Amino acid sequence: VKMQQKFLVSESNGNALYDFEKGKVFKLSKAEAEKFKQFAYKKADLRPFLAENREAGLKFANLEVTSQCNLKCKHCYGSQAFGVKEKELSTKQWKKTIKQLSEFNPNSLLFTGGEASLRKDLPELLLFTNSLGVKTSLFSNLSNISQELANALKKTDCLVQFSAYSHEPKTHDFVTRVKGSFGKQQASLKKLKALGVRLRGQVILMEENLSLQNKIKKHFEELGIPIEFSIARPGGRQTASNIPGCITCSFPKGYLEAKGKPASLSLDYFVLKHFYNNCWLRRCGITATGEVIACVFDRDKVLGDLTKESFKQV
Repeated sequence: VKMQQKFLVSESNGNALYDFEKGKVFKLSKAEAEKFKQFAYKKADLRPFLAENREAGLKFANLEVTSQCNLKCKHCYGSQAFGVKEKELSTKQWKKTIKQLSEFNPNSLLFTGGEASLRKDLPELLLFTNSLGVKTSLFSNLSNISQELANALKKTDCLVQFSAYSHEPKTHDFVTRVKGSFGKQQASLKKLKALGVRLRGQVILMEENLSLQNKIKKHFEELGIPIEFSIARPGGRQTASNIPGCITCSFPKGYLEAKGKPASLSLDYFVLKHFYNNCWLRRCGITATGEVIACVFDRDKVLGDLTKESFKQV
C-alpha cells in the first residue's frame, strides 16, 4: 500500500480516507479508521526522527502579546480565552521574555494575539527582537497598521501573515462582524506591499466562503500576494455547523481544488501526529499574561508561568 498517497481525516461526525493515487474519498467507520491507524503505526519508523530531536531546544515560539482584538470573527477559536481583561505582560516583561527565548537560538518568533497591532509597543518589541538577531513574523487582521508599525515591519524584514475571508467586503465583514474591516485590510496590504514588506495570507474556509475560493484566489493573485487555504476549527465561537464537513460532497472537491495534495504528508509524520505529541517539540506558545502552553488549541494545559520562573526553568 502506498501509504503516502493516503490521507486520513477524523472529525466528530465521521472519518474519511483520501486516496490521491485513485482520486477518491472513502467514508470509514470508527473501527475501520482505527484499523488504518494501527496498520500505519506498525509500518512507521520514527527512529531517525527521535534521534534528531532527543535534545531539548526551541525552534519556534508563538507570542500572544495581547488577548484584546478589534474584530469579532464568528469562527475565532480563541474567543473563550481572548478578550478577558487580565493583567498582560508589560513592555519590560516581554523584553525579558524575548531575551530568554533568544538564548535558545530559535528560528523565529511569531507575534500574535488577539490582535497584536493593538499594542502600541509592538514596533519597539519587533525592533528589540531583531537587535538580538532573531527573525520575526507577525500574524494580524491588518485593520490597525500604523505607519510606525509598517516602518518597523520593513526595517526588521518581518514576515506578515494575515487572515482573510473573501475577495469582497460583504462576506469578509460578515465573518469579522465589523463593518469596514475589509477596506482597512486592503489599504494595509497596499501600504505594506509598497514598502516591500513580505506578505502571506491565510484564508479560513467555512460555509460562508467555501464557494468563493476561486474568486479569492484570483483576487490575491492580482495583488501579487501568496495565500494558503485552511479550515475553520471547532472551539471558541466556532460551531460544528459552520465547519465544512469532511464527508460532505462539497468539501473534498472544493477544498482539495484549492489546497492541492498535501506536499509534506508521509507515513512517519502521520504516526507522529496521531500517536505522539509534537506540539511541545521545540515549540511553544506564551500567552499575554505569561503562561507557557504547548498549543494554542489546548490552552488548559499550562506548563509554566514566566512571571514566576524563567523560560529556561520551564
